Amino acid sequence: MKYIRKVIFLLVTVPIVFANVASSAEGPQKVAILPFQMNAPQDLDYLREGIMDMLASRLAWEGKVAVVEKQVVKEALASHQGPVNEATAREVGAKLGVDYVLFGSLTVFGESVSIDAKMIDLKEDSPPVTVYAQTKGLSEVIPRINDFAQNINSKIFGRGSPAVAPPPEQPRFSQAHPEKLLVPSGPQPQAKKSQSELNPYFIVPSTPAESGRFWQSQRLEMAVTSMAVADVNQDGVVEILLLSPKELHIYQPTPGSLRLIKKYEGDRDDHFLWVSTADLDGNGVPEIYVSNRRREQVMSSFVLEWNGSDWDRTAESIRYHLRAMDLPGKGTVLLGQESQENEPFYGGISLMKKVKGEFQPFEGIGLPIRTRIYAFNRADITQNGSDEVLVLDRSNKLTISATNEEEETLWESNDQFAASFDYLKGMESMDGQRLGVKEREKWYLNAPILIADLNGDQRPEVLVNKNITGLLGGRGIINVNFFGQSELYSLSWNGLTMVEDWHTPKFPGMTTAYQVADVNGDGAPELLVALVSDPGTALWKTAKSKVIAYPIVTGGKRAEDKS
Repeated sequence: MKYIRKVIFLLVTVPIVFANVASSAEGPQKVAILPFQMNAPQDLDYLREGIMDMLASRLAWEGKVAVVEKQVVKEALASHQGPVNEATAREVGAKLGVDYVLFGSLTVFGESVSIDAKMIDLKEDSPPVTVYAQTKGLSEVIPRINDFAQNINSKIFGRGSPAVAPPPEQPRFSQAHPEKLLVPSGPQPQAKKSQSELNPYFIVPSTPAESGRFWQSQRLEMAVTSMAVADVNQDGVVEILLLSPKELHIYQPTPGSLRLIKKYEGDRDDHFLWVSTADLDGNGVPEIYVSNRRREQVMSSFVLEWNGSDWDRTAESIRYHLRAMDLPGKGTVLLGQESQENEPFYGGISLMKKVKGEFQPFEGIGLPIRTRIYAFNRADITQNGSDEVLVLDRSNKLTISATNEEEETLWESNDQFAASFDYLKGMESMDGQRLGVKEREKWYLNAPILIADLNGDQRPEVLVNKNITGLLGGRGIINVNFFGQSELYSLSWNGLTMVEDWHTPKFPGMTTAYQVADVNGDGAPELLVALVSDPGTALWKTAKSKVIAYPIVTGGKRAEDKS
């Protein structure tokens, strides 16, 4: 039974290549996906639901292809009993007024699976396109959901090119996408076939990619911990704001380098934590919000704004962590969280407003207890009409939960994501002692959980870094986060779980911040990554960082940044 459970979790697709059936109808083409008939000794209802959801999400194309809601399809089928045949499919399709009907069956017997699928064009008096596949072993049938959707879209709806990507090797998540769960057998594919359409440098996963498809800055003598991108001086060109524990640098990107136009230095008691931008006062100029903790005891955050010739501090000594971000249903807001000497992130996270010149909390936003202000995001990840909460715990495990009364956990990672090297000090540790001196507990900061739609398919993707322990073994030996290598991952919801879309090759050093923005003004987005090769934590070393920019190909659509 355990094996069958694994089988039915994995089986979510079939390798189908449809014949070229042209569509010339005006307006969106309508498709009804009927529930597959499941033939197996156990209940496969949830697998049937997963197949419908996955196919619907991949075939839907705004303005071009509309997929009928599965509940509507089920209601149209309610009066029918037994397996669905072609006559029934045509009848249901006519009742729903669609152009195409997709139906089929899936049969599990032992370790083999057979799939029958048919696509009927109701506008043309032609026989249905029929595909039958029988496999020995899951490795031959599992890794094709993307190929399946791409071939339907290409051959029938004229969207993109037919899929050619071979099955990739197993990603490292607690619940893997079925198409990526098994390592392919036989000859390994050429590297080019496993490159993401977004950028050939991204790996889908995990083959060496082409070089030269990115831009990188000169070496910067700072350890970047946070990044923001905005036109903060109204010159028509976006600036890149890079924060380190003691400095804020404002750069203007040029073809060959980053040009420094302003630097703010904190004093010996300052500890800069996070930078974000937003035009919350509505004057057309984005404010710069800098979270700052002084003497590892009290927050003293501040706000900068362009006055026409320079940036003024329009507010300071703010006793809260600050973060400007987009929240579903609320738009761009300013969030705040208190801090105490022994507990750097204290209490809940609230919306902030300015009252008589001072920033004050006025409304909570309903997050899990002990959520840290920089370690969460919210988005409709599952595309069910209500947003989910993405939270990092203190060990950098990522959890996605539904925003219902039970706060149901939908997914939890095995891997650590969005780690960083910087930290805040909390209470004295009872057993943490070095050289006879008691140490204070370390609360490590994190890189962002970035929400974006890079491929323009109207489904959110989650971008997070994955730093890999360096030669000295991480916190255990030198008591700081030390990472020798890092990668950046894109994850998305497949109807059942979070899956890997792509990841970058390993960087030498740590990725600590990343943003999506049109930096060069060409109308297409770039993915910006801050890479720290040396944090400069040793007295005899200088901090070193650089910024890498990857152009993103979105099939004519601009990627949307929702960080």
